[in-house]
Amino acid sequence: MTESPRLLRHFFLITGAAVLLCGGRGSAATRAGDGIDQPMNRQPLLPKLQTAETYDPAYLVLWRQALAEHSVQVRCHVCEALAQAGRTKFPGLTPFMATLENFAAGREEKPVLRQSAVQALAAINNPSAAPALLQAEKRGGVDVALAADLALVRWHYQPAVPWWRSLLLNRHVAVLVEISAITSIAKMPAPQAISQLRQLVLNASTDIRIRLAAAKALARLHAKGVVGMANKLPGKHLPDAVEPDLIAVWLVSAGHNVSQQNILATLARNKNLAVRVIAVRCLLRANWHALTPDTQTLAKARNSTIRILAARLARREKNVAVLARLLNDVRRPVRWYARDALVRLGRQTHLAPTTEHVLMKLLTVDHPRQQQQAALALGMLNYRPAAGALLRLLREKLHPGVRLGALVALRRLAVPDTLAPLFLYAKYDAAISRRMAGPNKQVQAATAKEFRICNDELAQLLQLFGKTRYRSASALLAKFIPKKSPYGVTARAAAIWALGKINAGDKHSPLVGLFQGRLADQSMLDPEAPAVRRMSAISLARLGSVASLSELQGFFAEEPTSDIGLACRWAIGKLTGKMPARPMFPVEFRSNFIAPKRPDSP
Repeated sequence: MTESPRLLRHFFLITGAAVLLCGGRGSAATRAGDGIDQPMNRQPLLPKLQTAETYDPAYLVLWRQALAEHSVQVRCHVCEALAQAGRTKFPGLTPFMATLENFAAGREEKPVLRQSAVQALAAINNPSAAPALLQAEKRGGVDVALAADLALVRWHYQPAVPWWRSLLLNRHVAVLVEISAITSIAKMPAPQAISQLRQLVLNASTDIRIRLAAAKALARLHAKGVVGMANKLPGKHLPDAVEPDLIAVWLVSAGHNVSQQNILATLARNKNLAVRVIAVRCLLRANWHALTPDTQTLAKARNSTIRILAARLARREKNVAVLARLLNDVRRPVRWYARDALVRLGRQTHLAPTTEHVLMKLLTVDHPRQQQQAALALGMLNYRPAAGALLRLLREKLHPGVRLGALVALRRLAVPDTLAPLFLYAKYDAAISRRMAGPNKQVQAATAKEFRICNDELAQLLQLFGKTRYRSASALLAKFIPKKSPYGVTARAAAIWALGKINAGDKHSPLVGLFQGRLADQSMLDPEAPAVRRMSAISLARLGSVASLSELQGFFAEEPTSDIGLACRWAIGKLTGKMPARPMFPVEFRSNFIAPKRPDSP
């Protein structure tokens, strides 16, 4: 089968784009973080805001008037506005359904108006419009079919199945329309179309995109005989035949039996990257044991998608050695996933000693990426015997990423014997920060990166002192409070948070006035950083400063939905024992086409 280079490129984009994303949608790979957290952002954990949608009923009157116009352009704009309203659950749209259905299914209507009406009906999401959408799709139009099919599948409208089947094997149908019909048949599902889908897959003259969609549909419909089809695809035995392999891998992607899994295992060693990725992902879901012989090879692959799949396989195998090696991967998502996988294994009693031993050995290797991830993992595992080795990493002044990883781990471990040396380290970092800021407290561009690194370290150390109530650090922490102090915002916020922890209950502390000043600093030209103001409100509550209650209530009333307002709300609740009602974030519906005149508008 010959294809133009442009079509082949498009084909590979639509078939491989999703699988070439590291780990796939919603995988642990995409959820994994860098492991550098800030406890002050979780203690207390401020609530997420809920939105309060508001709708002006005057829109309904305006839309009804506009639909009465005979201009196709105006009617299209109204349909777009109704689609926007439907997506936001605007109440009172049902009376527009009949008009929209007439636009969608009418014989005399312009194609652009039919398309707009179909999109509006799909957005309003009322299943009673299904017959009109199906009739509109029969009138023709690629965009109409794509919008209508999504809604008909969502509403599970069975009368659409015969129409979709009639589009298969029809050479006069647009490719995208036929693909949409195939996808809809698979989602309904409609097993009565299996024979037609088989013909599409086996016909070498059919567009490759259609054959691919049909192969996916057959797998989703659990069709019988897909193994035989995969083995006798036209052109399968030709050298460098990519298309048959891509179709074959989707035919057996369900991996329901040993025969399908054997084909997937063979395709997992395919030269084509897309074929290999799909096969490995399918086997991980169906039977990961079939991939066990290839774990080492997958972990050494040049492509990072394959390597993160190898990490997922190693986690299921409980293969600590492979995961440990992937901690040094050049791609961050791979090493983050490997670290989190090791932490999960290390929390299992029978694997804890092996995992901890391997991670301790990695602290001594000469690979900064591996050292950092090993340090973070040991901290997550709360492995306190690692404290001495982590301190040695700081003394050796290694890569800044290694130092930060060690500090995060030491903060998590919070071993009392480490507080004194870490306090000295904090004083050293603070001195460096003051020196880089210079006499005018302005960080030079040449030292900006080093200043940020230094303050990232300080933020971790200061939160450790707050967590452990380390009073010896109070004098140092107090130096971070002034706005013009030569330290970064995160470090200053951490110092205020830590002082609130250390001096909890001391409502007569001189810190009260300092925190009040930071919270109230809303200078027009140079306002205080929001993070500092937020931590000041929280620390005032921890100190028990009832005298600050009116000020906190004022800021909560002034900006109830901001992070500062939510911090003040928490502080009010802690001081009074009664938490104010959670504020709602107001969201007013606005149409891009037409809007009611406001009373305050000229």
